[in-house]
Amino acid sequence: MSTDFKKNKINRSASLKAARKQKSIVASTPSEYVKAERAALEYNIIALEAELAMLNSLSEMNDSEKFHELFDLFDKNKDGLLDVSELADGLRKLDDELTFLDSIECAINDMARFDSMGTGKMTKKDFQRFIDVLVGAMDCTFHELSELLVMKVFFANNHNSLEEQLTSESLSEELCKVVLEKEDDEGKVNPTLVVVLNPA
Repeated sequence: MSTDFKKNKINRSASLKAARKQKSIVASTPSEYVKAERAALEYNIIALEAELAMLNSLSEMNDSEKFHELFDLFDKNKDGLLDVSELADGLRKLDDELTFLDSIECAINDMARFDSMGTGKMTKKDFQRFIDVLVGAMDCTFHELSELLVMKVFFANNHNSLEEQLTSESLSEELCKVVLEKEDDEGKVNPTLVVVLNPA
């Protein structure tokens, strides 16, 4: 992970946490309210500046670095493989209208199509094939798609709830088995991902 990108990612996360904490303070006087709102705005500005710096550092990366950043955003447990839970979470962030169950179903289908090792999980090479097919389907360059995907995944408004995340993680092994069962029936390599381009 590029040092600037990582630093900006940490700065943004810290600023957003501080802004949320400041907003949760209950003000008992008008001056306390104004003080809390001012602090929240300042933290939001810092978070936006960090987002812009992240995008700028991302645009300076080569395709290989962008691919590794993208894979790293999906690979939450950092084991070098994507499981259904991780892919589903990423897919949901890419499509604002995708429900939790729909994201699991899409991830199972995509995993079954791209799992070359027969493990029910995607390697980096499998994920690269998945991305290559998306590049063709969206008629764009990898450069364009990778920046869009990193931006959508990192800045997503559509998140799994804690309950949904724990559910998908606890069912990880069962979901791998479903993928393996489905792999025998799949022949075509077409991703189910639809990236929704909604300006924030």
